Amino acid sequence: MIVINNLIDSIITNQLKEYLSMGSLAGKKYSDVIVKDGNVEIDHLYGKPEKLCDMLRERGIPVKVIMLHVRNAKVRIPWFNLLGGLYDITVEEVVLVLQPVDPDDLSVEQVRWVKESAILKAMDELVANQKRSSSRAPEKPSLFKRIKMMAIEAFRPKVTVKNVHLRYEHLVRSHEDQHPFAFGLLIEEFSCASRNSNQTKLPPTPVCNGGLSL
Repeated sequence: MIVINNLIDSIITNQLKEYLSMGSLAGKKYSDVIVKDGNVEIDHLYGKPEKLCDMLRERGIPVKVIMLHVRNAKVRIPWFNLLGGLYDITVEEVVLVLQPVDPDDLSVEQVRWVKESAILKAMDELVANQKRSSSRAPEKPSLFKRIKMMAIEAFRPKVTVKNVHLRYEHLVRSHEDQHPFAFGLLIEEFSCASRNSNQTKLPPTPVCNGGLSL
């Protein structure tokens, strides 16, 4: 089991290191992936603001991430029923701080990156539409791709998120005739799960519930 734990740890760390700030402070690690008995846990997860801002810019969302912190995240994997079991995901104490994007703060490279990303996305959609409209028979997917598709179709997550604090800060410059302000949103808890029905061939139905306060 130790070999499996180390393998899962290495795979997840390599996938997430681009988006997480990893290191240690006062002898304690943060954003450290811990795998025990095949299950995954991350304590004191810190996201890289620059990577999150790139994702928002690519989608045309005019805000930037100042901080993202998650005290604890756990993923329980149903190893004895991977293609039908429930993946239990729990996220606790999320702090997300946002600010509006000031166009004057964007560099030439960032503006070019956003425009190039939009062009590449449009080209990908055009190519995909041309392939769908082609009269040729679709290519048979490889064995690995078929296994991947089966895993995605059978994936049944149950996500529980507790204590989410979303803060929006609108700052102004000294020469601007405006007033700075900030507001926060506290979501005490919400959960979302997919449920499969044996009586229908429809996709799994998401079920969500929770509460929030201002």
